[in-house]
Amino acid sequence: MSNLIAFDFFWLPEQFSGHSQSPFVRMQTRIRGECIQFPMRMIEWIQLEYDQITSQGYALGKFIAAIPIHKEQFKCGELIKLIDGYTIIAVGKIVAQRPTDR
Repeated sequence: MSNLIAFDFFWLPEQFSGHSQSPFVRMQTRIRGECIQFPMRMIEWIQLEYDQITSQGYALGKFIAAIPIHKEQFKCGELIKLIDGYTIIAVGKIVAQRPTDR
């Protein structure tokens, strides 16, 4: 079990359902996988690398709920959606944590 998840993402521009603000550390969003075995969960973004020109980045998120998270529920390469309220603000995929992550 782990309470961290690393992911590459593309931040959707506001005109395409995204958010008017850029992503930031301590932001809280819901994360949802494409497969049924990946339940929707709340995460807090604890580490972030983001390029405003390309709208692409890398983030490390921490699951907020005390519900156990099993590695079978999220695998590297799995596609994800990051959601704020009812709005999809980013799409991405799960990646391996970097050795330099906290």
